[in-house]
Amino acid sequence: SRNGEEPPQWIWTVADQRRFEWGRQLYTVCVGCHQADGQGMPHMYPPLRGSPWVTGSVTVLAQVLLHGLEGSLEMNGMLFDQVMPASPLESDAEIAAIMTYVRHAWGNDSSPVTAAQVSGVRALHINRDKAWTTDEIAPR
Repeated sequence: SRNGEEPPQWIWTVADQRRFEWGRQLYTVCVGCHQADGQGMPHMYPPLRGSPWVTGSVTVLAQVLLHGLEGSLEMNGMLFDQVMPASPLESDAEIAAIMTYVRHAWGNDSSPVTAAQVSGVRALHINRDKAWTTDEIAPR
C-alpha cells in the first residue's frame, strides 16, 4: 500500500487498462493547460497530479468535465482562478477514459471510471447549463 494507507478496493482490469490508454490519447485536449506531466502551470492552471479534485469523488470530477468550473481554488500553496470550460469531448465513454487516465497517471492511484458512472452524473444534472463553482462542489 502507498503511504501506509489501505490498498485500493478495486481491481484493475484489462478493460480499465484499455480505457486508460484511450484516455492517454484523448488527454491531448487537456495538455495545453494541465501539461503532459499533469503539473499544470503555476498560478494559472492547477495540477492534476495529486489533486483531490482528480483523485477524490468521481462525481465531482465528472461534474467539472461535463459542465466546467469557475471560482478560486488553492492547491500546493498557490491560488488558481481561471475558468475551466466543459470538456470538448461529448461522449460519456470518452469522458470516462480521460477520467480513468488522470486518476491513474503521474502517481495518482484512484479507481477507474466507466461510461455508466459518467452517464449517471450527466442524468442527475441534465438541466444544468452553466459551470459549477468551487463553492458548490469543492472536495471536502
